[in-house]
Amino acid sequence: MFKDRKSVGIWLGSTLAIVIGIPLLFFVCITQLCKGLWVDGTSNIAFTMGSIKVAWYGIFIFIGFVCAITLACLKLWKLYKCPIDPFYWFCLIGIPLAILGARFGSCAIGQTEWENFFTDFGSGLAIEWGVMFVVVAAFIWFPLMLRRPKYQVRDLSTEPNKVRQISMWAYIDAIAPAIFIGQILGRWGNYMNQEVYGAVIATGHYRDFIANLLPYMVSGSNVYQPLFLYEGMANFVGLILLYFVAEWIPKKRCGDLGLCYFLYYGIVRAIMNPFRDSSFAFNAVSVTVSVIWVVVAITIIILNHTALVKMRKYKIASTILSRMKITFAYRPLLNSLEITTLKSKELSSKLTHEQNVEQRAILKEQFDKSIGKIQNINTKLDKLNQIKNNLRINFVRTDDETLYYLGR
Repeated sequence: MFKDRKSVGIWLGSTLAIVIGIPLLFFVCITQLCKGLWVDGTSNIAFTMGSIKVAWYGIFIFIGFVCAITLACLKLWKLYKCPIDPFYWFCLIGIPLAILGARFGSCAIGQTEWENFFTDFGSGLAIEWGVMFVVVAAFIWFPLMLRRPKYQVRDLSTEPNKVRQISMWAYIDAIAPAIFIGQILGRWGNYMNQEVYGAVIATGHYRDFIANLLPYMVSGSNVYQPLFLYEGMANFVGLILLYFVAEWIPKKRCGDLGLCYFLYYGIVRAIMNPFRDSSFAFNAVSVTVSVIWVVVAITIIILNHTALVKMRKYKIASTILSRMKITFAYRPLLNSLEITTLKSKELSSKLTHEQNVEQRAILKEQFDKSIGKIQNINTKLDKLNQIKNNLRINFVRTDDETLYYLGR
């Protein structure tokens, strides 16, 4: 699929170091260095700056954001050959929206009181809600941004002189799987807070193993199932599969990887949430959201390989607006052009036979206005015809020989 082996090698080498090295470093450091450091109510604080307390959870989330952005940029830059500045400008909008969405979800599922929306950030974040807020923003931002001429590319495989628009779904394919690493690292913040764990582990070797490996899962004589770790491991598998392995699956379509992220993570959350300890168990809203993710993702993936195949020649979002504009404006302009043309012919005929100087001046002024109106109508019709022609432009993912069509 990808012929630029040098770029693929750079992408694989740099991203594998992040995907494997960072989670492994977190695992080793946190499980080893935190042994015996628990002091109830203070171990979740990394350091203080005067009256400001910086929590481990916030540090881990920040590192997760940086790693996810880096992975997405590397894939866009080296593998897809897409411009990355539309994405990192989007980060200025997406990151605040992700935090606000996560806080909104935390309130919606009952984890946080609504009156504490902007105050008690220590009460938690609902990551899946933050992702939904970012997705909505992405569906608005990228179609508008990628329409700019500076982000259009040439199709070197079939029509070298044809300028096309990069697909929004190429960016989603790169960004969505990269979110997994942020969620993996963020779960260690749950460990530092002694949260997101399951039922008490019965006596046995596994109980002793968890007690020695993760001392923060020990409370009194009880040792709890580290659900945060199980979910993190499931997310790590999803990261490897969707970020690396899936790129070499034949006959996939643009958008499949992004949709599979929602499918995979929805399944993971739907399975994990019911097993949480009662003090961290969410209400039915959280499970319902996960199930909705799964159902919507499966539906769109099926459509992506069936009904939507025939629609890939069209820019779906802009096509609807463009066709409405053509429907309501094209025919009236043609009628107006026909009427104005007939009127100009009549005025031209009268002007030819009119002998009176004053009357000729009046007719000449009316004729010039009629000609100007015809020119104005023709300009508008040319723009509408250009819109009609552009409706059949295919989406393109990259501007070199590794072209990847939305309808492939």
